[in-house]
Amino acid sequence: PQNEATVEQVLVDVRSVVESGQPLLVLRDRTNEREIRTQQVEIQKLQLDLSRNQEKVAEVQQRVDAAVGQYQESQELEAQGFISEDEVRTAQTREDEDHSALKDAQLAVTKIELDLETATDTLALLEQQLNDRVVTSPIDGVVLAVDVSAGEAIATDKALLTLGDPTQEP
Repeated sequence: PQNEATVEQVLVDVRSVVESGQPLLVLRDRTNEREIRTQQVEIQKLQLDLSRNQEKVAEVQQRVDAAVGQYQESQELEAQGFISEDEVRTAQTREDEDHSALKDAQLAVTKIELDLETATDTLALLEQQLNDRVVTSPIDGVVLAVDVSAGEAIATDKALLTLGDPTQEP
C-alpha cells in the first residue's frame, strides 16, 4: 500500500548535477510523527509503572523480612510454651503469602522492563523510518525533472523526480 507524505523541501533544481547518496528531497510523514509522539508517551508511562512497581518490590520485601522475623520469634515462643502451634502456622502462612507477593511484584517489574525494552526498540524503528524520509540520489547524474514542490502532499509510490545518467547518453 502507498504511504502519504508531504514534500518538506526540494533540495535540487532541474539540470542540477548530483552525486550518488546526495539528498534530493525531504519528505514529512505526519502519521509517523504522531506514532513517534505516541510511542514516547507510552515509554514515559512504562517508566512510571516501572518506578512504582520497583517501590512495591521494596515494600513487599520489608513485609517479607518482618514476616520471617515474626515466624522465627513465634517458633521460639512455641518452643518455650508461650504460644500454640496454630499461632506458629499462622505466622508461617503469613510469611509464605508475603514471599508469594514478593515474587508477583518482581515478576511485574520484569514484565514492565520487557515492555519498556520493546517500546524503546519500536521508538528507534519509528525514528529510523522518519530519517528514511530523506530521498537520496541512487546515481551520479543530472536532474532532468522535478515533479513535486515543497508543501505538496504526495503518495510515496509516485515519481518524485527524474534523474539522467550522462554516461548513458548516445
